[in-house]
Amino acid sequence: KGQRITVQQLPTTVKNLRDDPYRTLALYMRQSYGFVKCGKGGANELFPQCEGGSVVARPFIEFRWANLYRDAFPLENIYKESDQAQVAAFEAVLDQVLEFSLSGDNEDMEGYNLRR
Repeated sequence: KGQRITVQQLPTTVKNLRDDPYRTLALYMRQSYGFVKCGKGGANELFPQCEGGSVVARPFIEFRWANLYRDAFPLENIYKESDQAQVAAFEAVLDQVLEFSLSGDNEDMEGYNLRR
């Protein structure tokens, strides 16, 4: 539930891991350009921070964003809800989460979208 672990603590398989609904929310935000994960040579005019391919996000930055969303948008019983109920709960706050993601308060977050 959003607690950092070391590499040594990572499971050898994800077969039995439960879905983290806030990680799913982070995926929605990444797809909506709420944050950017630059890849090697992935520079384009939309994302100045990716210019020249010099900014390559470390793996798993989505988990850092998920933790940020978990703290900023605590949804009661989200871990007990069905997948459909989780989606409905997040749909109700998607615009707020996107606005939050793009706010200057998150400039220090890796993947912050400089183009607002």
